[in-house]
Amino acid sequence: MKLNQILKLIVIVALVTSCDSRPNIEDLEESLSKEISLESSGNFELISITKNNAIERNFFGQEVYSIQYSAKLKVLKDCWTYIDKSGLGRYLTDFKTYDIQPGFNGIMAMPAKCIKGDIVSFQDEVNYINTENGWIKEGLNY
Repeated sequence: MKLNQILKLIVIVALVTSCDSRPNIEDLEESLSKEISLESSGNFELISITKNNAIERNFFGQEVYSIQYSAKLKVLKDCWTYIDKSGLGRYLTDFKTYDIQPGFNGIMAMPAKCIKGDIVSFQDEVNYINTENGWIKEGLNY
């Protein structure tokens, strides 16, 4: 009988702690890997990711958990993408790729050729929002 009560207590504790657990680097790796693959049409692959820092904030009553990270991706096929030359944004403006050189896209972004086998390192930050259904990544969710 005591064993049954102990098992019930363990299940309750596990459920309570899992309901409010913040996103971790594995959650980010899974969603970022999908995002990179889909946006790049399979031309980029996430090969490593490291959490640099994280902070939980409250914006007007909304809980937000931000993860700052460093990542590396591998170019799987020769292609083109846009990079941010301003130094203000992330290096890759997004993960979209093109088979041919795209046109000029504004003052801060310029087309860049990616060669199969290249490794691209970048840093970024992602925000998760705490909802009734748990933490959800801000922006597109893959």
